[in-house]
Amino acid sequence: MPLGPVKQHTGEAADEPLRLLIYPGRDAAFLLYEDDGRSFDYRNGQWMGIQLEWREASRRLSARSLVFEGRPIDVQV
Repeated sequence: MPLGPVKQHTGEAADEPLRLLIYPGRDAAFLLYEDDGRSFDYRNGQWMGIQLEWREASRRLSARSLVFEGRPIDVQV
């Protein structure tokens, strides 16, 4: 479950990193999606995503970045 700092609006800077809370017990996967929060540019492919997968047997989280504005995103797990 992604947990981020509370913001009053999309233009407010984040003062903490996004955290992931993992409930073990089963394999799971999800796409963490973000866009600029101001425009409809996501309709033209301007968004970012991180595909996250939890493997219960190995108790390992893997992440694969997708594209935002044509540039790859670095992901550190």
